[in-house]
Amino acid sequence: MKKLLCLVAGILTVISCAASDKEMPISDTAPAPAAPLPDPAYYSDWDSAIRYDSDMQNMYANTPTKIEKPIDMYMTMALALKYNYSGRMARYQENLVKAGKSTYSALPEIVSKAGYVNTNYSDTSPDLKVTWNILDLSTLNFMNRDPALRQSIATEESRKVIQNILQEARVLYWETLTAQRLLPVVNDTIEHITLDVDEMNVAAKELAKQGTNPDTEELVKKRKYMEAVQKLSNLKREMETAHERLASLMGLHPHTQFTLAGKEYGNFALPEIKSNLSRLEWLALTNRPELKVHDLLTSSDNLELIISTFRDDNGNGYKNNPSAYNQQWCSAAKEASMLVYENVRPSNDEQVLNDLRRQRMTSLILNQVYIAWARYMSSMEDYQIAMEIAGTSENIAEDITMSKGSHAAKSQLEAARAIADEVKASLAYVDFQDSLGALYATIGLDAVPYYMLNESPSKIAVSLYETLEKWRQGEFVPENRPYLMNIPSHRPPVNLSSQALLPDVTYGTGEHIKITIPVSAFTKMGWKEGDFKSKAGLLDDTSLPKWLKYNGQTREFTGLAMPGNGGVYPIKVYAMDAKNNIAYMTFKLTIVESYVPSMNVRGLNRARQATVMKQCEGAQCTDDTLDDVKVFAPTR
Repeated sequence: MKKLLCLVAGILTVISCAASDKEMPISDTAPAPAAPLPDPAYYSDWDSAIRYDSDMQNMYANTPTKIEKPIDMYMTMALALKYNYSGRMARYQENLVKAGKSTYSALPEIVSKAGYVNTNYSDTSPDLKVTWNILDLSTLNFMNRDPALRQSIATEESRKVIQNILQEARVLYWETLTAQRLLPVVNDTIEHITLDVDEMNVAAKELAKQGTNPDTEELVKKRKYMEAVQKLSNLKREMETAHERLASLMGLHPHTQFTLAGKEYGNFALPEIKSNLSRLEWLALTNRPELKVHDLLTSSDNLELIISTFRDDNGNGYKNNPSAYNQQWCSAAKEASMLVYENVRPSNDEQVLNDLRRQRMTSLILNQVYIAWARYMSSMEDYQIAMEIAGTSENIAEDITMSKGSHAAKSQLEAARAIADEVKASLAYVDFQDSLGALYATIGLDAVPYYMLNESPSKIAVSLYETLEKWRQGEFVPENRPYLMNIPSHRPPVNLSSQALLPDVTYGTGEHIKITIPVSAFTKMGWKEGDFKSKAGLLDDTSLPKWLKYNGQTREFTGLAMPGNGGVYPIKVYAMDAKNNIAYMTFKLTIVESYVPSMNVRGLNRARQATVMKQCEGAQCTDDTLDDVKVFAPTR
């Protein structure tokens, strides 16, 4: 190797000398004199010190150097939102513009610069995460290129930035929690094994002075020690900057001292999505604002409904063959993303063009649901396997230590492996939390609305806690939108509400109610009599009032509202066919108080009291004279 390097150096020397001996070409005209450069500004050390002090005082004047009370995940997210939203918003808008002007191959780099988290600790394929992120960016890019949807792009950008900050805070919180719990143990183990290796090196030098070498068994032992140190050092590098990165995300000085709540616990709870894949698909296609905008811009009376049969196997494909399942949806998602970057050609039929736009957006979101589900399932499986390995390694280390003693080589190696496996399990949990957050974002619900960013961090943290706790319980219904009736379905429900077919109605108290929904109201679904069944409730999915009944077979409301039942009742009717396609209609039933009290009749006890009512409508119905008259019933 030394001879080769000398030869290369000699060749380079000869070439450089030959080049210097060649005559340089002489120009007929002398080059124009260069313009004089301005004198560079001179900064003394004192000036630099003043600049440093000024920057530090402006940036961290109001931030503490040490936080005594442990910080939980919700406060971590609140601080990250409070101190990073504005900067991230500007960066996201810039990279969204770049995404629209770049090739598909450049999208992964743009996605990472837009604020998406791209770390991957477990054995899950990173393609799942990158593909999900590209799909997420593609939805906004598609909206930005659609003139009808461009007005809503600012709101959507705001939502995505908030989601990305929350996602990064979630990942860094669990990563830092892992580091605070395990880094001291890892450092102690590395130091202990390194000391043993140093002793081996000293012994080897002594043997070298005597003209001998360590035996093979000692060299194998040293190699195993160094491999253990190498493995622990690699894991250490993944954790040792987590504290500083989380501090910066929360707007603190990187060296601010703080601890996270729960660092003393190692066996973390395993969050569960209390919903199947069909339900998540329905929630995403119903709640994603990107599709909500299409619903607002499209007339339900004029829209020709197209119901597509989407692939839905409730995750059975993943259970049977995880690798093939993940690869299949990665491929499908990439094709869907590429379609977005092809211009939608103008059409003479605006309705056809609008349908095409809606279907492309639906395809993007549907693929994102399946990518998020695949990654959630994969990361959960990786974490469970990693925990089993860590528990087994810990038991092996304890048994060997008990039998051979703590100073034995095998005991130290097994202890180091047990610690490494525990770190891997904890980092797999970080990846699992990342996939959980992505699945929440896919559904289309917001953990915290953008208008709350003006509130204090403590209020934001409380709001986050309440929302995420509901999601943990499987309540994925936004408070500012109508509730979804608990009907098993594979598709989002289709709104068929029409004043022409089912107008709002008004009845008076004491008047018999009879409202029939014509079968023609469902012709847009291609349904005929007997093809579907129906049920009804109020708009918030609570039950109908006791005085109103609904017959799902005849689609007829009947009832009799009594005095005191007056008011406006928003009613929702659901219909579902054998293929689980769902449609719904809404209308308002107004009950007018047409009876007023006319006379109070009192007996000798409460059982003999009565109120005489009279039918009357309008302001003239009040009768103050009769209302105060007390008529006593005769005794028996």
